[in-house]
Amino acid sequence: VCAVSRSTNFYYTHLNTRTHTRLLYFTEHDTCSPILLLPPEHNTCPPILLQVLPYMSTIPLFSQVCMNQCSGHGECRQGFCMCDPGWYGHDCAQRKKGAHASPGDVLKARPWLKHVLQPVPAALPPSERPFRNRPFIYVYDLPPEFNAHMMQYRVDKHLCTSRVFEASNVSRFVNYAYSLETHFHELMLTSEHRTLDPNEADYFYVPVHVSCLADVIGKADKPIFPDDVPGVGMWHFRVYHMSMMMREAWKWISTNLPYWDRKKGTDHIWLMTHDEGACYAPVEIWNSVLITHWGRLDMPHGSNSSYPADDYSRERQHPSLPHGWLADSSQAHPCHDPNRHLVVPVFKPPEHYRQSIYLGGPQLPRDIFLFFRGDIGLNRPGCKYSRCTRQKLWDVLYKKKDMWLREKHVNIVFGGGQEAPGDYSNLLSRSKFCLVLTGDGWSARYEDSTSHGCIPVIIMDNTLGPFESQIDYSKFAIRIGEHHLGSIVDTLLAIPPEAVAGMQANLADAWMRFKWSSHQLVQDHVSKIMESNQIQRRADLTGPGIKWAPTGENDAFSTVMQWLFHKLEAQV
Repeated sequence: VCAVSRSTNFYYTHLNTRTHTRLLYFTEHDTCSPILLLPPEHNTCPPILLQVLPYMSTIPLFSQVCMNQCSGHGECRQGFCMCDPGWYGHDCAQRKKGAHASPGDVLKARPWLKHVLQPVPAALPPSERPFRNRPFIYVYDLPPEFNAHMMQYRVDKHLCTSRVFEASNVSRFVNYAYSLETHFHELMLTSEHRTLDPNEADYFYVPVHVSCLADVIGKADKPIFPDDVPGVGMWHFRVYHMSMMMREAWKWISTNLPYWDRKKGTDHIWLMTHDEGACYAPVEIWNSVLITHWGRLDMPHGSNSSYPADDYSRERQHPSLPHGWLADSSQAHPCHDPNRHLVVPVFKPPEHYRQSIYLGGPQLPRDIFLFFRGDIGLNRPGCKYSRCTRQKLWDVLYKKKDMWLREKHVNIVFGGGQEAPGDYSNLLSRSKFCLVLTGDGWSARYEDSTSHGCIPVIIMDNTLGPFESQIDYSKFAIRIGEHHLGSIVDTLLAIPPEAVAGMQANLADAWMRFKWSSHQLVQDHVSKIMESNQIQRRADLTGPGIKWAPTGENDAFSTVMQWLFHKLEAQV
């Protein structure tokens, strides 16, 4: 069977192993060329497709996404960088002696890359490097099956990435829930903290695209971890295979390189962006720096996901795990250790908060007292989803919203898109308090509320939010216990106006900590939004918090680096 996927601009024959997959892909020069991972004599793709290919030149084609677009020194092949002669590394940033040094030729041929192709300070000649800041972080060049091949396996170009190229090769961000996985990887590669010398590294970043595996597993025999089982249909146990993927990466590092043993992995950084974070991380990497969106603290613990494929409480067996998978993952540790690990915000593109006062949006009256829009989970069985907080608040808030308006004179907007219609950024900008509720795991409502100056009302027991171990949440947020939902409106009404004003002022100073604004494309989009807001308002943009937007100073990435540096100082 030869399948065609226009969403990802590649074609593949159904042979279902990494070494037996054939790709026909469009290059960035708008030509179609076969990239065969089998010898040509074994190419069994039907002749009908080969007859169609010459006529494809009339179809608009887009550039493909790779990490930092191969640093301008390679060809992006659906997420995998084929480096130019003399260049190497998974982002083609490292140069052999005598290789051409400038990506300028690439920008002349493909000017649209200037928004996404960033310089790699670590790869510059010493005389051209900016001042170097610790911590120094070495980014592993893992085998591509742990990252780049994941990009090639995806069946929708909007998965497994934070950005795509659209018509006329315009770059735009996508609303992929786990997009920090590639965004963070790209930030690490282009950061001034990166070092190409592992011997001077303070930390080692392990770029495993484990959340991407969740979106590609089960559709063919590969990818699968461990690789001694068939992959078709295995999406039913995808969190198990995600855990085993990280275990395989640990095996590769600890077997092939000497740096793991230097500090028994405590100086290694792993990112797990999926719903329940590191709850099912393999025990071998538990002492590392695990970065997630989910700061759940209780132990013992079980999965809160209502999606069976993500239920990490189900046992799995494998010869390499004599005591079973659970004993070496979720039963061996909690989901988060605030002394070792870090909870970070999710990535939300600037368009998501385009009407925010922090981007120069109009200062709207906050006529919505309490706001939440999202899946309420009324049709989900049991009480796993959202720990039943959304379902209970449906009765407390939505069903009684007329009573709250009549008796307490407060406007409450709560529900899904039908119950809470309108532009999301506009609604958030008009809200005084915004609920932060768990779903199948982490909540993106921290980022929604803080980026719009809406005071977060967190209902999530025994669970830390982004940077909550580093930032004093009491200055700009409110926590309410899961067993006090019935009195939530009265609790919020009892907060003095001056306290509300103080929290709003503190939000203006803290909001950038929840944004991943270091990337050049983010800054470009922020600038365009602020220009548009300025034109619409016909006035200079002033207001609390707006000073952070143009520079991205003290954003989430900077906060991660500050925390890592503090850990170094604490070890001295």
